[in-house]
Amino acid sequence: MALSFPNKSRAFDATRRAVRFWGYDSAMEVAFFVTEDALKRVQPDMQSNEAGLLRAFDSNWDLICRRAAKIYARGRKGSYDLVGADFLNLGRNKRRRSRFFIRALMAWSDCGEDPGTLSVP
Repeated sequence: MALSFPNKSRAFDATRRAVRFWGYDSAMEVAFFVTEDALKRVQPDMQSNEAGLLRAFDSNWDLICRRAAKIYARGRKGSYDLVGADFLNLGRNKRRRSRFFIRALMAWSDCGEDPGTLSVP
């Protein structure tokens, strides 16, 4: 069975300066910690206090869970830390999407049709 995140329970860990949350692989509970550095990479304007870390975590739940699942798939251990390096590719992926959309718009303008009327497979 794949790792799942059926509830959005989370807690601030002041000692680690991280947000702790849990995933489940069948009946096994798996602990994850997202460090302050990782959350700053995801949301650079976040406040560096407990409320700020929890807000950044909540706002980026889907992304964090996707990264946690990738890290978990690398190998089983007691708990997993998501650090800043786990979120390095965020800007590069945004640039790739931007370039794709610019090329698509240029292609639409070259064909002489209204982009709103084109169907994309």
